[in-house]
Amino acid sequence: ETLRRELGDAFEGIELPAASAKPQLEPPHSVLTINLIDREGETTHEAVERILSFLSERLR
Repeated sequence: ETLRRELGDAFEGIELPAASAKPQLEPPHSVLTINLIDREGETTHEAVERILSFLSERLR
């Protein structure tokens, strides 16, 4: 909520259901950490691809 409040429309939160993370780990926190399931079609994989695309566009 802090990022949304501080950045307003410049912030896009991508929130996935807990079931999207690896089941044998701690409660999920971020798709950029150990909760990533790096397989095509997984919601965490798709979220990482979206983040990388965003960064690629902005950092050119």
